[in-house]
Amino acid sequence: MRHPFPGPGLSINVLCSDGKLTEADKTELKKAEKELDSVVIDQFCEKCSQHIVRSVLPVRSVGVQGDFRTYRFPACLAFKKEENGMYHVPQKREKVEAVSSSITNESSALNRTIIKLYEKPGLSQEDFSLQEGYCDKKRLDQLREVDDIVLTVLHERGLYNSIFQHLTIDLPYASCRENASFVLRPVCSEDVMTARFAWFSKDVIKEITEKIAALPFVDALYFDATNKPPATFGWE
Repeated sequence: MRHPFPGPGLSINVLCSDGKLTEADKTELKKAEKELDSVVIDQFCEKCSQHIVRSVLPVRSVGVQGDFRTYRFPACLAFKKEENGMYHVPQKREKVEAVSSSITNESSALNRTIIKLYEKPGLSQEDFSLQEGYCDKKRLDQLREVDDIVLTVLHERGLYNSIFQHLTIDLPYASCRENASFVLRPVCSEDVMTARFAWFSKDVIKEITEKIAALPFVDALYFDATNKPPATFGWE
C-alpha cells in the first residue's frame, strides 16, 4: 500500500534552472498574467474573493491536454494573509476545483492552479525570483525533509491510504539561491491516466504548513489544486 515512488527517482521532483528567463519566457509570462487577470473568479464568498491576489510563477511545468504535452506556467492564488506568514485556505474543495478549471480552461498559457499556503514573514512577492538551482545533494536533502513532514502527518492522521500518491515539488523560486519554495501535490487516481487533486481539512493543512515553515530554507509553500488533465501528477 505504499505510494508509488517516481519512476525516474526523487530528482524528478526537483525543478532546475539557470536562473534566467529567455525573451520567449518573458513574453509568455506577460500573456499568462494578462489571461489570468481576465478570468472571472466568483466561486467564493465576497469576503474571500476581495482578498485574492493573482500571480503567475515563472517556473514552467509539464501538463497534458488531449494527446499532447504542454509546458506552461502555474497560476497562483493567494487568499487573505493570516498570522505567521500563513494564508487563508478555502474549505470547500468543489469551489477550489471550479476556479482551477476556469483558469486552465480559459488560458492557453497556464496549465496549473496553485494555492499559496505560506510565505516567510518579512518577504513579499517582490522578493521572489527565479534562482539558479540544480539537482544536487543539498536540494535533494531539503526535499526529503519537507516530504518526510507531509508523509508523517498523513500517516499519523490516518490519511496516507486515502490518496493514491503525494509528491512534494522543490521549486528554484525564492528570495535567494540557498532557499526554495515547495509545492504539495496529493492526487487520487484509479487508472493513472486521469486524476483529481486530493483535498485536506484546514487543520491538517495547518499542521503540515506550520511544520514545514519551521525549516529555515523554506521561503514559500503552495498547494497544487489541478486535476489531470490539464496537469500531470508531477511538475517535470
